[in-house]
Order: sequence, then structure tokens, then C-alpha cells
Amino acid sequence: TPRPLSAGPAASAVDDPVAAAVLDRCREGPTTLDALVAASGAPIAEVVTAVGGLLAAGHLVEHAGWVEATGSRLRPGDGLSGSRRS
Repeated sequence: TPRPLSAGPAASAVDDPVAAAVLDRCREGPTTLDALVAASGAPIAEVVTAVGGLLAAGHLVEHAGWVEATGSRLRPGDGLSGSRRS
């Protein structure tokens, strides 16, 4: 069962509550957009906007449909905005 997203102390630098909750969840490990939407209960547009902003700000990396907080095992160049695609 998905656990509802809530912003914890790790996301205190992010002002938007949906983005803060997404960042906290992504710091737990790789996850998908579908899982973030299901866990958040927020409209998909808000979650997509939050993920996009976090990717652009360098807080998240993406690879093959999975997102994870920076400092993870995913390489920033592997994301959709990077030059390599799977």
C-alpha cells in the first residue's frame, strides 16, 4: 500500500509542498512518476510540475522512467534531458 507523501525535514529547502514531498520520497530510493502520483493524492499535473522543477534544479535525476534524489546511483546525464537514452 502506498504511503501518503508528506514533506519532511530533508525537503526544507523546497518551498512548494508537493515538490517537498516528492523530494522526500525520492530520497528513499528510485521511484516512478506513477508511484509518486498514487502516493501523493495530488493531481498528476502538480506532481509532473514538481518533478520537472526538481529535475531542472538538480535535486532529482531521471533514468529510464525512474527518478531519484541527487547523490544517488543514477547519473545526471542519463536523464531524458541528457544526451544518452535507453
